[in-house]
Amino acid sequence: MKPEARPLLPLVLADVPTLLRRMLRQGVPTVDHRAAPGGGRFVLFDSRHRAAPLVAEGQSPIDVDAVRRAMGFDPWADGDAGRTCRTFWRVGRYEAGEETAVTDYGALRRAAVPQVRRLVEQAGGVWARIAPFPFGYRSAFCFRFDHDEYVAADFDAVLSAISGHERATTHFVCGATHGEHQEALARLKGLDVGSHGYHHHTYRDAAENRRNIARGIEALRKARLEPSGFAAPHGRRPTGLGDVLAELGISHSSEFAAAYDDLPFRDDDRAPRQMPIHPVCLGIVLESLDARRAADARERQAAADAVTEHFVAVADAQREAGELIVLYGHPDRRLGRYPHILRTLLAHVGRQADVWRTNLTSLAWWFDLRDRRRWTVNEVDQGWLVESSSTGDNGALAGAFSLELHVGSAVAAVPLNGGPVQIRRSMLSPSILNPSVLRPATTLPSNRLPQPIRREFLSGFKPRLRRWLDWERTTPIGEIGTDHWRGRLKQTLRKMTA
Repeated sequence: MKPEARPLLPLVLADVPTLLRRMLRQGVPTVDHRAAPGGGRFVLFDSRHRAAPLVAEGQSPIDVDAVRRAMGFDPWADGDAGRTCRTFWRVGRYEAGEETAVTDYGALRRAAVPQVRRLVEQAGGVWARIAPFPFGYRSAFCFRFDHDEYVAADFDAVLSAISGHERATTHFVCGATHGEHQEALARLKGLDVGSHGYHHHTYRDAAENRRNIARGIEALRKARLEPSGFAAPHGRRPTGLGDVLAELGISHSSEFAAAYDDLPFRDDDRAPRQMPIHPVCLGIVLESLDARRAADARERQAAADAVTEHFVAVADAQREAGELIVLYGHPDRRLGRYPHILRTLLAHVGRQADVWRTNLTSLAWWFDLRDRRRWTVNEVDQGWLVESSSTGDNGALAGAFSLELHVGSAVAAVPLNGGPVQIRRSMLSPSILNPSVLRPATTLPSNRLPQPIRREFLSGFKPRLRRWLDWERTTPIGEIGTDHWRGRLKQTLRKMTA
């Protein structure tokens, strides 16, 4: 192969950090060095772990350790993988805290990947990412409901508030609280429904999680609802949960402890796709308010109004940045009492023609199709040739996929319409932009997503003991798993304190 014939993309990934590999696979065309060592012009490696790999003629090695030096820290160390903390946001004049992953992977990706881009461009390459959403859309929106309890009036109020916007919602339902209300579950038919477990608890033990999740799925199936996704109660993701979900055939899940405010990803090819969301909801704002004093109706209304403004601000910031917008809340005793939050948010997003309003199952399906496409970008006279191949969608959705090509400050979305697309450098000029080929865009804006104001790690003997014991009062005493010592101890203590 002649040196000039090697494509600028995909990037060839040799020995690079796992987290960097995940970040790039969230959009940048890549190929593994072991599978296709000569597949691209630029070979990324990490000299901190291994010397530069052998490269073929016409290839250029790029050492990603330069990113660490430029940023002043290691963005891919990920020593906090699996760890959680209490993360606080400012919502109006309130502080609201939720247990989340220690690392803000979305913010880290948005900071580190442009540094990799800089190295590739300095080596003579071009930067592109597979557009995260169907061609013509800048962002995608979904509102996730966690149905922890069943309160008929609140359930009715929420379904009324989302009328006309149902396709942009996903409902995770607890089997124990809703299984006896078949008339309510019947109203969810035709909507995107997922499992929230049977009892509203995420266990430390994998076998208990398997029983609880399987039982929750069966409760929904009895109502003729087929859940495709799962959201762990309290957003927790203990070791082994991903394996349990894969065994149960769950296609996607959504847990704050894994990630938040990021694009969807898979930890590996077998794992369910993780669907990160923004972890602020009305419930944690009201909890923060009630923790200080007994709030009256006026204060609670003010808190609900602050959440409305926060949701709109997050939606606008994520849309502006070309990122995913997934917000969430609870119908029972929260959104059902303040349905204007939903009406205001859904009307606001509905006015944005470039936001794809969809549900989490459709989003997961879309990202699966997106991952199966293989892209190459070759340098040709006066520009680039973009080609794509599919490994499963038979080309029916070819026109929905596009590549965002970055050249200097210009960005162009290049759709695939059944064949190769040639892009001339001159076509990136706004004055002669061809709208039939390129979607105009200026520089990608900075992300003004509301940022956490502080993080607090679990401290104190009593909270640590409760977490160690997996203490909770949701599971009936007689149903606590006793096939391990922790369950037997918890059951004994529950009986003693009943």
